[in-house]
Amino acid sequence: MKIYPGIIKNISENDPYNQSHNKKQVEILEIDGQTAYIDFVGDRMLNLLDHFSIQDQVIIAAINKGNISLKTKKCFNNIIAKSIKKQS
Repeated sequence: MKIYPGIIKNISENDPYNQSHNKKQVEILEIDGQTAYIDFVGDRMLNLLDHFSIQDQVIIAAINKGNISLKTKKCFNNIIAKSIKKQS
């Protein structure tokens, strides 16, 4: 599991790419200036995300999941959140 501390810069609408997925994507600006896009998938994670807003300082624990597109055969990585909490 990887830890992503930083500031929420954006929270997408549900199913940002119109692929019938129950997910939102969070853009986070990490402490070192890097940007990460982290997927919040499923009812439990989306309900958790409802308690957070843009500019909140957070710590997100996530896993990396590599996939190959069935259509295009291209490889890509997803970062999937497992927890989020406000940073104090």
